[in-house]
Amino acid sequence: MFYEAKHSLYPEYCQIESGRDFSYPLHIHGCFEIIVITEGQMDVTVGDKTETLSVGEAAFIFPNRIHGMKTEGKSAHKLCIFSGKLINHYSKKNQSLVPENPFFRLDSTAENLFSLLSPESCLCTKKAVLYYLSGLFDKGASFIPAATDTRSSLLYSILEYIEESYVSECSLKSLSEKLKYDYAYLSKYFIKNIKMPFNEYVNRRRISEVCFLLNTTEKSVLDISAECGFGSLRSLNRNFKEIMDVTPAEYRNTDTNA
Repeated sequence: MFYEAKHSLYPEYCQIESGRDFSYPLHIHGCFEIIVITEGQMDVTVGDKTETLSVGEAAFIFPNRIHGMKTEGKSAHKLCIFSGKLINHYSKKNQSLVPENPFFRLDSTAENLFSLLSPESCLCTKKAVLYYLSGLFDKGASFIPAATDTRSSLLYSILEYIEESYVSECSLKSLSEKLKYDYAYLSKYFIKNIKMPFNEYVNRRRISEVCFLLNTTEKSVLDISAECGFGSLRSLNRNFKEIMDVTPAEYRNTDTNA
C-alpha cells in the first residue's frame, strides 16, 4: 500500500480519465474518487470490502481510504478524482466519517451526466455532476467513524491527525506524543510515504483551505490566515507565494477564481 502524492490538495483539483482492463494496487490519497464501470467487470477494493462491479455500478471512495482495482478479464471504466472542496457541503457533512458500503448503482440521469463529464468541462458543470452523484450515493448510504476502518494504518492515522489539527497546532512533536512513536521515525516514515516533509504537507493543506476561503468568502486575508492555522499574516504570505506563485490578494483578484 502506498500514498499517491500526485493528486493535488488544491480546492479545484479534478482529474477525469477513462481506461480499459485497468488494475491498480492498494493505495490512498487525499481526494474523493468515483469510479464507474462502463464495460465488463472490475474487482474494486475499498477498506476491507471487495466487490465485483459490472456496467452501471460504481464506487464512491472517500479521502485517505485504502483502495485498489483489479481486472481479471475485460473491463472499461471512467473515474473522477477530485478535491472535497468541489462538494464542500457534502464533504463537511461527512467529515471524519466513511460509508459502510462504498458501492452503489447509478441511475440513468447519473450515467448520462457522468458520461458527458470531461477534463474540459467548466468548474460549474463538474460541481453540478459531482453533487448529483453525491446526493444519489447518500440516499442509500450509512456512515461509520473513519477510525473504525479495519484496514487503517499508521499512515492513515497520521493523515487523520493532520485533517483534524491543521487549523491549529499541527506539529510532528504533537503527533509523536499522540501516537506514541519516535519523532525521528515519524519524520522519516512520512517523507518515505508522502514524498515531502511533514511541515510542507501541512502547509499545503492549509493553503488549500486558504484558496477555498479566498474564492468563496469575503473574509479578510488576516482573518483567513488565523482561521487556517498560520501564526501570522507574514507566514501566510510567505507560504502562499512559495506554493501558489502569487500573493493571497493577487489570487483572490484573478479572473479564473471568480
